[in-house]
Amino acid sequence: MDEREILRALLDSYIRGEYQKSLQFVEDLLLKNPDDVDYLILKINILYYLGDISSAAKELYKLNRTHSKNPNVRMLNGFFAFSAGDYRLAESQFGMAYRMSGDAEAAFMLALTLYLTGDRKRALLYIRTACRSNRERVLDNISNLSNRVIPTVKDGNQRKAIEEFIEAVESVVSKTT
Repeated sequence: MDEREILRALLDSYIRGEYQKSLQFVEDLLLKNPDDVDYLILKINILYYLGDISSAAKELYKLNRTHSKNPNVRMLNGFFAFSAGDYRLAESQFGMAYRMSGDAEAAFMLALTLYLTGDRKRALLYIRTACRSNRERVLDNISNLSNRVIPTVKDGNQRKAIEEFIEAVESVVSKTT
């Protein structure tokens, strides 16, 4: 299979939730391009989805050693810290990703971590910035939080804070139309 065929098979298996098969395809791609950051990030995400957090963390550690200035690597660090409940570390990583890229998703995730740590004023400033940069991306992130994140949050206080954040973001978004 050439690279395009492997990518197509990888996406098909990933969409179907066949992560073990997806992992094999991404490893095949990495044999051809061992330093491709996007493939390395995808491998880490797949390992995470498979529940192999230890291997995902080891791969992320290696990726950080070689690509620490890549905003996508910083975003991945932020997601790992966020999922572990370390909002200060997540804030730091999302902040670095945002300063490196100016990306709306980085601004959104930075705003969420700021909001959850009590800095609501700064959080809403980042949301306004994200809306000016890419309003549709902000709307996608709200949808993702509502549909994927909130149902997995066990802590009632955290769930309530995320719901309040979504309401605050929706208010900001409605004013930037």
